[in-house]
Order: sequence, then C-alpha cells, then structure tokens
Amino acid sequence: VARQSWPVVRRVASWYFLEARKQKCQTVVISCEQLLPGLANKANAGEFSACFKAAGFQSIEFMVFLRDPVEQSVSLYRHKAKNGDALTAEEWFETHNKTVLHLNGLMAASEAHNIKVKLLGYASHPADLIKRFFNTWLDLTISVPSQDRSVNSSLRIPELHLIACCQSLDRLSPYALQARFVELKPQDRTEDERWLDYLAYLARLSVHQHHKVWQELAMMLPEDQRFVVETEEPSVVERPLDVRCSDAQLRTALAVMKEGQSLRGRSYHLWVTWIKPPLSRMKWSLIRVLRFLRETAAIRVWN
Repeated sequence: VARQSWPVVRRVASWYFLEARKQKCQTVVISCEQLLPGLANKANAGEFSACFKAAGFQSIEFMVFLRDPVEQSVSLYRHKAKNGDALTAEEWFETHNKTVLHLNGLMAASEAHNIKVKLLGYASHPADLIKRFFNTWLDLTISVPSQDRSVNSSLRIPELHLIACCQSLDRLSPYALQARFVELKPQDRTEDERWLDYLAYLARLSVHQHHKVWQELAMMLPEDQRFVVETEEPSVVERPLDVRCSDAQLRTALAVMKEGQSLRGRSYHLWVTWIKPPLSRMKWSLIRVLRFLRETAAIRVWN
C-alpha cells in the first residue's frame, strides 16, 4: 500500500474474496503493522478501498488499537533501540515519533472516502486483546489462552545503551547481545529508573505537541478503555549523566565483544550483516511470486 502497488493489491483482494466465498466466510480480516502509514493518505486509502470493492467486498472498515501514547512512544523507541535502529533518544522522539500524524491522516482519509473506523483500547495481556478483537468487534466467542504467550522480550535501558556502545566500538550485530541479555537471571538484569523517567518525559513532550488530537482520539474509545492525555506542559526531567548496569550485564556485553573477535564471531557477523539479508529478500521475492501464481490460478478457475 505504501509503495502504491495497486495491481498487487487488486490481485490479493480478488484472491481473499474467492477464498472467503469458498470457505463461506462473511468477514475477511487483514492485519499488518505497516498498514497505518500507507493508509494515512487520502489517495492511498481511496485506492485501497476501491481495490477491495472491485473484488466484490461490500464494505470496508478500519480497526485501530490505541495505546496510551506515552507508553506506546517509549515502547516503540525501546524496540527500535533494541534492534540498533534508533537515533539518540532526543532525536528519535523529536523526529521519528510519527504515530499521531499517521492516525490523524487515517481519520481524515476515512472521512473523505466514507470508511468506518473502529477504535479500541490497547491491552497488555493477549487474552484481553483477543476478547476485544473477536468478541467486541467481530462478535465471535472463542476460547482465550490462560497464559501470556509474549515472545517479543523487552530489554532493560542499560542493555540498550550497552548494545549502542558495542555497535559503535565494534559494529557487532545487536541480535547476539539481545539473546545473551534475555538469558540472564531476572535479578541480574538491572533497570535504570532515572532513564525510564527521562524517556517518559521525552514522550510526554512529544505527545503534548499534539495533545488536542490525542484527546479527540481518546474520546472515540469505549469509556472503560480511554487513556488520559495531559494538557499542561510536562515538568522538566534532566537527562541522566550516566547509565547504571549490573556486573552481569557489563560482563555479558564484554564477553560478546570478545567472542566477536573470534573466527566464529566474525563469521556470525558476516552471516547476519551481509549474507542473511539478501537471502531473506530472495526468499520473500520467491514467496510473492508463488502467491501471485496461486492467486492468478484461483481467479482463472473461478472465472
């Protein structure tokens, strides 16, 4: 959608419609975290809707899970920093925190093309998300898993700083460090509360710039799922001058750096940095070709 590959979108929409009729389904759900930036554009949203209606779908509806913007901003920054993709915290919150702009664009685009938008509040536990998604929106009753199946483990702030330091010194892949930090015992994984407060302050500053938009979005949520948006400018929190980590965290980073100097470590870096990415692109290109052939065959058979 973001690349405006509308012939591909039309083929996918046609295939979804045919599969839904084959399975006697009344609703097709498409979920992708990268849909929001692409649909935050009136032209893209209109073309997207037209592709699916041309395929046979009678109506299109957008659904968005909204999280407290301060929590969401900090979480997204930590995710980017974990993968070595983030700038400094100050630069990232000032220039790359664009969720509110995308949401505002989506609402304007949906209004322009008469597309219904459903907003639901985010929940940290998967069971609550499942209930809101299937029970509230789709009106389906399904069994909810009792255990938290979260697989995207968060790193502590000191661990994020150690990853950044290791990358700047030796260009190590962040994935080796991620895996080793997660393996540490909980009591050995120190968290620096001063940095958590500072990141929350940066997030509040970013949210405050668009607090009226966030307030409007919050009021569109069910009453029991609304978050509170501060209207006053947040109190200043000074940037910590250092990072406090545990002995185990520091030793882990040093051990990974030492291993990175070995033949095995260099081979792993070569694999992750230079060999695996093009192979992954080739794999997904092949998957897209196979999907295209399957979708085209299904459409021809139906016709």
